[in-house]
Amino acid sequence: NGYSFYEQCLPNQSLSFGFTASSMHWLSKIPCPIRNHCFHTFAEENDRLAYTNQAKHDFQAFIEHRSNELVKGGILVLSIPSLDDQGIDSMSNYFDQLY
Repeated sequence: NGYSFYEQCLPNQSLSFGFTASSMHWLSKIPCPIRNHCFHTFAEENDRLAYTNQAKHDFQAFIEHRSNELVKGGILVLSIPSLDDQGIDSMSNYFDQLY
């Protein structure tokens, strides 16, 4: 639909099954320019923290809105970038090579 998934997209208790892939890594806004790279993982600490805080805020909003939309017993499947044991996210290598 034509809404941001960081706001309510559907009426309350109207969604039985939700699925998203390759969308949760987008933020609702850019918290600050990254000065030394093109990807937040390689940013300086203050920039990285701003992106971390924005991501936490956005994910909380996403979950809150989907929980309102889901029917009781509904299913939400998220395929999202994640961190490995060293704290490196699954997309960093691609952006570092591009940069």
